[in-house]
Formats: sequence, structure tokens, C-alpha cells
Amino acid sequence: MELQQLNAAHLNRLYAELLQSGRVRTEGGLSPTSVRRIHAMLRKALKDAIRWGLAERNAAELADPPSTKVIQAARRRSMRTWSEEDLRRFLAHTREHELGPVWLFAASTGVRRSELLGVRWSDIDLRAVIVTIRQTVLNSEDGHRPEEDQKTVASARTIHLDRRTVAMLRAHRAVQAKTRLAAGAGWEDNDLVFTRLNGRLVEPGQYLQRLPPRGQGRRGARDTASRRPPHTRLAAAEGVNPKVVSERLGHSSVAFTLDTYAHVMPGMQPEAAEMFMRLVLGQIDEDEAMRAAEEDE
Repeated sequence: MELQQLNAAHLNRLYAELLQSGRVRTEGGLSPTSVRRIHAMLRKALKDAIRWGLAERNAAELADPPSTKVIQAARRRSMRTWSEEDLRRFLAHTREHELGPVWLFAASTGVRRSELLGVRWSDIDLRAVIVTIRQTVLNSEDGHRPEEDQKTVASARTIHLDRRTVAMLRAHRAVQAKTRLAAGAGWEDNDLVFTRLNGRLVEPGQYLQRLPPRGQGRRGARDTASRRPPHTRLAAAEGVNPKVVSERLGHSSVAFTLDTYAHVMPGMQPEAAEMFMRLVLGQIDEDEAMRAAEEDE
């Protein structure tokens, strides 16, 4: 189609098709976020075309890409979370699995999947019990590769580790040392913590495909393995400051954390109501409250 003929209706139809069947490698559509990024790219390209005298108007300026509200709503609809018992059962069933350490690390730190598979031993200080997130696994024309290119400035961060995760990492390092010795010259040294049996990078798709069989904790595991709400929800349920949660997740602001995950943080509204009245009127007498409730009935 010639640029002069392109109009907003054409782009709107394109966006609708991408949302419905835009995936190349699998069936299904692209996310609203991806479609909005494509819209931004087209808008910039058409802006250049106008500047170069190749077009008279920018059709993308009049098109209707998915709005930010639609993107947020889609994210919330697709977000499924686990309870403490769900996560405990999954980690118990996968403890002896080849990638068990990966899932435990993901659950305890809340890191993104791309960050998780890019963690290096040089990024971990077991004495100080911290891990510094410095690189991510990116998808390129040549395949997946680790690169020190963070999603946001806040993404490069230091996360404190719990004792169980530290113990797991020590044991995992010992096992990896034996695997490396057995591989000999076939070992590819990338300093990565979580690798394949030859030391090479574990690609994000492989990490999800190698979940345990059905009946062994797989139910819902794909959602937990690819997203981070369980870490957020459980931390919030235990009263962890949202600022701390935001820092651990590498979000640009606390506002983003609350806006994205507030609906999976149960109990915050009732607790806030009770806390406010305790501050104003003091601690309520439970027996008196019960008597008042019975009289109302």
C-alpha cells in the first residue's frame, strides 16, 4: 500500500488482527502492550516520512491503539496468584527436579524470568547474603543471550536472600562443580548460576517447558514460573512495606507496584480500617464488641 493511501482504519484493523492472531511461533494474539509498542514504532516512522516529504499526514496519530487502561486491565485479568500452601506444595514437589533450584530462587526473590536466567555467580555474595541483578537474557536474531541491559534504571538492584535460598545456592554450586568436572572440555563457562548440563544458557521457553509432569505440582506452575504476583502478594500479606517490595521487584516507583499488584494484596483494606479506628479511639474491648453485635442481632 502506498503511504498516501494509508489511513487510521487500516492501522486499527492491523492492531485488531495482531491482538487476535499476531503471534508468529505459537497460536494466539499479541499482548496489548506489544501492540501499543508497534503503534509507537509506526507513528515514529510515519513522522519521519512526513519530514522527508514522503507522506502528507501521519495515519498513526488518528489510529486507536490499545489504551493504557486496557493494558492494565488485561494484565490484571491474566494475573493468577497462589496461596502460601499452593507455593509450598509446588516447591516441595519440585525440590528434586533438575530445575528445582531455579524455581526456589524465583519464588524467594521475585526476579523477572529474564533476570533469573541471567544471574551469575559473580553477582552473588553468599557471605553478605545478597544478589545483585545486573544482566538479563534478551532475545535477538541470533537467539537468546545474556546482556547487561536492564528494563529500567531501578531494575539494576541488590536483593537480600533468605537462609534457605543461601543454603540451596551453596548446594547447587557444589552439584554444578561436579557436573562441570564431568563435562570436561564440553563445558561452556558463562559464570551462570542456572545452566544446562553443558553450562550453556537455559532459554526462557525451555525453563517453562521442563515443568514437572501433571500431578506433581504442575497445576498453575506456568503462571507462577512466568509471573511474579505470588512474591508480591505474600510479602504484602505479611506487612512488608510496599517500598521494600517495589525495590525487590525492580519497579520504577512504588506507585507502579501498588497500581499493578494492589488487587492481589488481600486484607489491606480491612486492616487499614481497623488500624485507623484504633489510632482514633484506642484498642477496642473484644467482649464489649461481641455484646454489641449480639444486641444488634
